[in-house]
Amino acid sequence: MKAYFAALCLAVMPTIALADEVWNSSLGQITYLTDVGSTAVFSVGVDFQIYIDGLGGQYSQNSGTYSGYWIDSTNGGAGDCPQTVTAPDGWSSRNWGNVQLTFDPDGFHRSYTMLLNYCRETTWTSQTYAQPRY
Repeated sequence: MKAYFAALCLAVMPTIALADEVWNSSLGQITYLTDVGSTAVFSVGVDFQIYIDGLGGQYSQNSGTYSGYWIDSTNGGAGDCPQTVTAPDGWSSRNWGNVQLTFDPDGFHRSYTMLLNYCRETTWTSQTYAQPRY
């Protein structure tokens, strides 16, 4: 009976999407790494991370638009942006840009489109569509 109760408790607890949500995209494989407060942290490879404000802890949220930024730490974070950006997990670089992530209401479960730009540009210079990898 105790084992059944423990299993039931585990089954109804919120599930954490850390490092088990993976999407295929034109950027490469995008992996949900962790949350830092209310910021969701994604990675693309080892040197490229994406920080989405307000998405951290929203494990059942499959809709809406979120803003954030990306950081590329290749070459020790050297880049052309005039400012250095430091993420809440300590990543720092002069090679960064803004991100807008929009979940696709008509697409495959948890698919999204991500728009990216460089430094503080006001126009989006890149777009990627991400589908869950199962």
